[in-house]
Amino acid sequence: MGGEIRRGQFGAGPVSPIADPRPNAGESGVRRATARARRVLLVEDEDMVRKVLLRMLSARGYDVKTAASVSEAEALFAAPDSDFELLITDVMIPQGSGHALARSLVERRPSLRVLFVSGYSGSSKVEGLNPEQVRFLTKPFGSAELTQTIHDLLPPEP
Repeated sequence: MGGEIRRGQFGAGPVSPIADPRPNAGESGVRRATARARRVLLVEDEDMVRKVLLRMLSARGYDVKTAASVSEAEALFAAPDSDFELLITDVMIPQGSGHALARSLVERRPSLRVLFVSGYSGSSKVEGLNPEQVRFLTKPFGSAELTQTIHDLLPPEP
């Protein structure tokens, strides 16, 4: 199995290992994204975690744009080609919260699905969001778990 990346420091919050994004034998049953790449907006303020998640998602065939803050995410979402189907966001991000960002973006695009990721365990229930459109993953998680959660969250392609 691949290595892991740990973030955080003693006394500064949870340590969140994230599995190596390279596929391994335990992930052979996970489906890759379909021929048409599904669009994902990834919002994560920690550079290393953002890069690992980008690699995980890209290796599975997703078309991913990344942001490190609320303002970067909003700018990407406002762009003319921002046909994002999925928002993946940390719960705690600079300039606000993942919950507030998700509510704002879903208000503008009601079909948007949301996957919250956090080093803290919690609930995916967010006031103003349809529970059917939201999931929560607690770090650490591997590529297979991430891919399966996204597969379960996104509606089937037409």
